[in-house]
Amino acid sequence: MTRALIADANLIKKVQAGEDPIGCVLCNQACLVEDVSNPIISCQLNPDAGYELEPTPKGFFQTRLKPTRLIKNSIVSIVGSGPAGMELAVSLAEAGFEVELFEKDRELGGALRRISNAGVGGVWCRSLTHYLARIENGRIKTFTDNEVLPDDIAQMAERGPLFLATGSVGSSCHSTMSGYHNWISSSDLLKSPLPAHQERVYVLDNKGDHESAWAVETAACFSDEVVLVTADPSPFSRLHKTGDLMPAISRARSLGVKFLTFTEMRAKGDSVEISKRFSPQRELVQDHMVIEVGARESSRLIEVDGNQTRQIFEIGDCFAPRTIQDAIREARCYSRALLELVAT
Repeated sequence: MTRALIADANLIKKVQAGEDPIGCVLCNQACLVEDVSNPIISCQLNPDAGYELEPTPKGFFQTRLKPTRLIKNSIVSIVGSGPAGMELAVSLAEAGFEVELFEKDRELGGALRRISNAGVGGVWCRSLTHYLARIENGRIKTFTDNEVLPDDIAQMAERGPLFLATGSVGSSCHSTMSGYHNWISSSDLLKSPLPAHQERVYVLDNKGDHESAWAVETAACFSDEVVLVTADPSPFSRLHKTGDLMPAISRARSLGVKFLTFTEMRAKGDSVEISKRFSPQRELVQDHMVIEVGARESSRLIEVDGNQTRQIFEIGDCFAPRTIQDAIREARCYSRALLELVAT
């Protein structure tokens, strides 16, 4: 019952009023204490939990939005239906805004849907189902298989606030793999068809979370051999806090994945150097594909700056790479700020 009340503090009131509460999906992603010195308990689907006293960026909206009397009857456009885009859409629609949600793929969900389709995606699949149900029941117009181009943005912003939640793209500019010819980011792998068959694939894990486990399982679909390389003492090290570590390791082992822990990789011309952190031993490999988890940057449709774009905002991974929980919490924060501004 405790987690149910974290997911929706108004659970009892909503049930008594015949309303549907936010249901716990048993994801264990935010309701566990991660830092004992600052034990914030939150919720994947109710990101306000634990952050009730955190100020909202209302002043940021006040400087960039048209007068609030125009906002109340305007259309809010959201480009991108990943976790941040869906959270923002349902939060504003349930508060009475007219919301239009645009997605270039044939189905809503973005990266959340792609990860949900893998073995590691059980917890995200339940989150996705939750959001799709709220979108279907809400006042949200959805436009799938509809790619928004830069030329469309100015016209959309004239109708009301426009939020870009278009995710991220792979970038090796700050990566040790910069310059290697057979490199791909997990962000690009999420958005693209599977590569051609490979003899061996190295997965360079900079995150140790669900995205890392997903990349390994996906690589096993098109490669004879998959090697996970991590500087941590354990593969998928950040999953131990949510109870997903051993299932992820078991699935990887069943696929024949090899683990290289305490290990680093860096590009050396046309080759890749693999080195143990506490050993002088070095190994050079050539031509094998390297999937790097976490090497990404904003997937910007336009540069958001100046008076011409004063009603356009970037959220989620579009603004800065972060976790799914962070993206959802940011979307809820901006939704709350917009509602507070309109209410004044």
